[in-house]
Amino acid sequence: DLRTTHDLSSGPILEVLTADELEELSELRRRPLIILAWIEETLHRLSRHVPISDRKEIELENHIEALSLHYHALTKAKSTPMPFAYSQLVALGVHVYCFTVPVAFLQDFSWFIWGPSFVMGLLLFGIIQVELELSDPFGSDHTDLKLDVFLAQVEENLGDYIHRWTRLTKAEALSA
Repeated sequence: DLRTTHDLSSGPILEVLTADELEELSELRRRPLIILAWIEETLHRLSRHVPISDRKEIELENHIEALSLHYHALTKAKSTPMPFAYSQLVALGVHVYCFTVPVAFLQDFSWFIWGPSFVMGLLLFGIIQVELELSDPFGSDHTDLKLDVFLAQVEENLGDYIHRWTRLTKAEALSA
């Protein structure tokens, strides 16, 4: 969702969702929130049939809520653009600085002015490049955040929770 890709025909989501769920998701925006609602609904449905401690249920609900809060924070970061005036002022300031400072230092450095000018230009134009990267960190460039790794960690953690929860609830059901 953060990369604004809407293709549900491939990826790990096919292993988890049914065809009906995929069809329902294809028409919706904010798919992660819908999936979190489905997980929470399933948790409540299962807790009515399989005994689970209140502490475990609250812990799982807290994790679902935390995922929702982090999703909202990430969408806010993505949808808040770098102010245009800021970008323009930084670019103008860097260009003016890089072209005027060597003139001021020409008498001190003589023919070797190219060294400090090159380093200064490299650093300042690097700042502009960092600003461009920070303006959209969720794309698919090699410098963007690795959302696939984050997604794999969430899936692994969720799988561990579900496995532990079902194992504990089965043990609790057998002991009752």
